[in-house]
This record gives sequence, C-alpha cells and structure tokens, in this order.
Amino acid sequence: MAKDNWCTVSPMSGEGDGTLTVSASGHNGRMGKTTTVTVTAANGTRPSKSFTVVQAGAGVVLTLDSSKPGLPKSGGKVTINGTSNSATLKVDCPQAGLGLVAILKIGGKSDQTVIENSAVPKTVTIPGDPGASGIYSFTLELQVAPSKKATTVTFKINVTPSEESLKKQCTFTLEPGDSSLSINRSEVRLNKEGGAQASGSNIVNVTSNDNWTVS
Repeated sequence: MAKDNWCTVSPMSGEGDGTLTVSASGHNGRMGKTTTVTVTAANGTRPSKSFTVVQAGAGVVLTLDSSKPGLPKSGGKVTINGTSNSATLKVDCPQAGLGLVAILKIGGKSDQTVIENSAVPKTVTIPGDPGASGIYSFTLELQVAPSKKATTVTFKINVTPSEESLKKQCTFTLEPGDSSLSINRSEVRLNKEGGAQASGSNIVNVTSNDNWTVS
C-alpha cells in the first residue's frame, strides 16, 4: 500500500546505499495522523522494509469574530464567523432572553438552533468530526428582536470548544428602545390615623423598561 499523499519522501528511488528525507506540510487537525512508507528492492525476490511516519495533531483551536457592528433599536440580523477543529461547540448568550435566536451552521451543511430566547447553553456535536483531520468553518446567524429596554444592551455570544479554556466571545450592541412606564393606580386614599393601612390599599405598582425616580 502506498504512503498517504501528505507525507513526502525524497528521493523516491535510488541505487545502493542512500538516505531518505521525510517531510510534511503543516497539519491543523486536532488528531495526529499516521502513514506507512515502504522501500522495495527492484529485482530478484524484491525484499522490502517499511517504517511508520506519525505527524502530531494540532490540539484544539478556535477563532471567532470578537465584535460586530451595533444594531438599531428595531433589531436585525448578525452573522458571526469562526473556525475550529473541536469535536463539539457550546454556544450561549446571557442576554438571550431579551429576544435572540441563533443558528449554528457548519461548513454550510449542518444547521442547528443553539439559542432560542434562552440563556441556557447548548452543546453541539459536529457531524462527522471534520476537526479531527483539519480546520472547519462555521457561522452563527443571529436574529435579534426589537429592543425591550430603554438603555443600550450589549449582547455577549460565547462559543466554547471541547477545551473550556479556549472559550471565545463576540459582542455587539442593540440601541435603546422607547421608554415606557405605567402605574396601576391613579389615586391612593389613606385613613385619617395614618400609619398602617388596609392591606394593599397604599401600594402602587410601577411597570417600566427604564430607570425611574419619584418626586
């Protein structure tokens, strides 16, 4: 069986005593790789000898866009690009409950929803484990809902490979939405004695998406 193409041996033929130089181009797969090189005599019984060539793996790697342009208060789409060779990717966003859906796409072939209005992390096993032998590309396609807050929101998208220490983060902002405020009473009546009041009669509930003060 012939050696794998990634392994280069020079020269590929010779006469009498000789020296073989073995080399290979860089390898970015997570796992090491192995091939067998066989040297065979040309004549007679054609004796042969073989040796094994092992190239080390690159370990786990991950790249990710560190930031994206901000969105208007109406929300919109954000695409985050990354590369990795990890067998798994974990995706989460602490601000997802404000209205965020994210789809993880691996090499344009595997689409999985990883965020759906929830901050709960989701771990995806990469189909076919392409990272064992090389780097693959992925995108996170985000759909952000209109702003529910009257202040700027910073979304922080975390992507973690199988090696936790290599976690990367991408951030972007969402402009403030319209400020809203309402109360559940237009009048509060207090008894003449003051102090304690009938249960709930002196309670006014404030509903708002903004900071507020009382004057």
